Amino acid sequence: MILGMDHLAITGLDLEISISALEEVGFEVQFIEADLANAEEKRPLLSKYLVTHSVALLRSKAGGMALELVCHGEVGRARAAYQPLIVGMRPELLTESPVAAHARDWRSVWRNALNVDATCGLWSAANAEVWGGAAGAELTIPAILLASPDLERERKFWHEGLGFIEQNRGRTEEGISWLRMSYAAPVPAWQCELILVESPGISTDCRLDDAGFSCLALTCSSLSSDLQRGLAHGGRDASGCFSALVNGRRLDLVLLRSPGGAPIELVQTARSVRS
Repeated sequence: MILGMDHLAITGLDLEISISALEEVGFEVQFIEADLANAEEKRPLLSKYLVTHSVALLRSKAGGMALELVCHGEVGRARAAYQPLIVGMRPELLTESPVAAHARDWRSVWRNALNVDATCGLWSAANAEVWGGAAGAELTIPAILLASPDLERERKFWHEGLGFIEQNRGRTEEGISWLRMSYAAPVPAWQCELILVESPGISTDCRLDDAGFSCLALTCSSLSSDLQRGLAHGGRDASGCFSALVNGRRLDLVLLRSPGGAPIELVQTARSVRS
């Protein structure tokens, strides 16, 4: 079964520069793994496959969802699938977003779904589109927005396939349908709201090295059965299962896309290999 949201991946070009950008906001490094072997199974979900990549895990002092900075060596031209709400994000760090035209309409989604006044902007230092809200508050990521061309297919996948719970749904004044989902995770850091937004013209088949927040990682207890359940309810483009040694732990991993094309990583911790 799915246990919760482990982390949200963000693509970086240079490891040190990207870490500095995240630290400037208030995220703190938990560990760094440079020049890890890059699994061949990831190749179809990358714009350009390289044999190594580097990662760093960062968290806010206030807790909440972790960010995994992933540097593949290059950054794709497309924009990534996920747009998080970062509470406490300083407004001066955001500039006008390239997607501001449709993002302006999604502001009402945040108001309707979470009663939050959020603004979309380009976080230039991290080359990522984010929603900022409640400047001055403790730094947390309480929710993630994901647009999909077919809201009902996306709902079926996240609910029936992965076990997320529908909290409420609605339609904005602009006629945009949305759906708020959550997961009853046993660990507070694995909890985060997922806001699905119907957007018929949105790009599909996003990649792991797209610019921005590119992949949502879910902790699970049974990699094979959780993958099969996700695929049975609309998930697609699954990779083969592979393993990685990260921060002293062997992780069993598999990748797939949601019906709308958003990359998802299922993660199962195998065992510790450090004394």
